[in-house]
Amino acid sequence: MNKELELTENKIRKVIDELRQYYRSLEFGPVSDEEGRILQILIEISNAKDVLEIGTSLGVSSLWMTLGLLKTKGKLITFEAMPEHAQFARQNFEKAGVQDIITLIERDAVYFSPLLKDKFDFIFMDGLEREYLMFFNLFFPLLKEGGIIVAHDVITKANDAQDYIETLNKDRRVTNCIIRGPEIATGMLITYKNKELTG
Repeated sequence: MNKELELTENKIRKVIDELRQYYRSLEFGPVSDEEGRILQILIEISNAKDVLEIGTSLGVSSLWMTLGLLKTKGKLITFEAMPEHAQFARQNFEKAGVQDIITLIERDAVYFSPLLKDKFDFIFMDGLEREYLMFFNLFFPLLKEGGIIVAHDVITKANDAQDYIETLNKDRRVTNCIIRGPEIATGMLITYKNKELTG
């Protein structure tokens, strides 16, 4: 890794550390470090270059994914509907020096989706779990074959995410796996868009 990338990575990790301390004073929390590393690794091993996030919150998950995008030389578009969260996240991105990688759109993704024309390699959903199925139906056509969707909080918010989980488990276009553990107690549903068989 060259010096410039190493410097950016260090700045990102420093902001993540600061946010970890900040979140301790709030009633809600970001992705855990283990969940963040999973997002980073998935982006790196899939060589994702075009990433979409639904639900920026204060920017922790965005920063973890950006660590992966430093390696793939990719970009992230992230949506946040709450102005106070968007403002705080934008400040965190500026502090980390990743404004050229992250585009934050201060709007509900559902209203912006018709304007998105590019295809995505990777989608991360961390909004209202009862809306996951709606977002899946909106954005799945924009996911490339071999692309990945990750949905957060599918265990702790299982009742709200039930329709989403059940629908995807019946969908032959995808392969699913739920990850949970001591550091992933909230549960992450990883969905792979199957490639069409040829020959």
